[in-house]
Amino acid sequence: DCGPDIFKTRSNVPAKDLAFYPTPAAVAELALKELYCRSGMRVLEPSAGVGNLVWPLLDKGALVDAIEIHPDRAAALQGRQHPGLTVRCANFLSMPPQEIYDAVVMNPPFAGTHYMDHVMQAWAFLKPGGKLVAILPASASVNETPKHEKFRAWAAKVNRDCWSRVFTDLPAESFREVGVNINTVVMTLSK
Repeated sequence: DCGPDIFKTRSNVPAKDLAFYPTPAAVAELALKELYCRSGMRVLEPSAGVGNLVWPLLDKGALVDAIEIHPDRAAALQGRQHPGLTVRCANFLSMPPQEIYDAVVMNPPFAGTHYMDHVMQAWAFLKPGGKLVAILPASASVNETPKHEKFRAWAAKVNRDCWSRVFTDLPAESFREVGVNINTVVMTLSK
């Protein structure tokens, strides 16, 4: 999955290179309010980072499969051993989907519109009745480019729970403590 040459064409500046900004605790708490987490629930975190969404899920009794592309962060997650946690160092976008998860909880890379690819790939991992909760830049809910409009149309089409809002605003500058001045939303979809 992650060999020594995985980053040959990349710089050594992870935050810019991999668009990695850890989820602040307050943001994780707000995002996880969108998910009823029960003991034994199978959850995928496909951009696990340092585990800021993983640990609250484990505390609630979920069984979490965490995927992280960066070898050092994946190793750090594995080092914090937990019986309900499985960690894999891999590029989530290249993994074949399996509809086995009750939920997907994620804070994908915000760079450009990469988050759209991550969300659509994550959707394919949910089993029927599953729920996807994604922390995204606010542009996902308001930009008027054809790509953004297509993404929102896709979300509206696949969302089984048509009575709930797809996007919920997070407080302004929720990621400031980790060095990013960006407004964010939580996207919630039910399969």
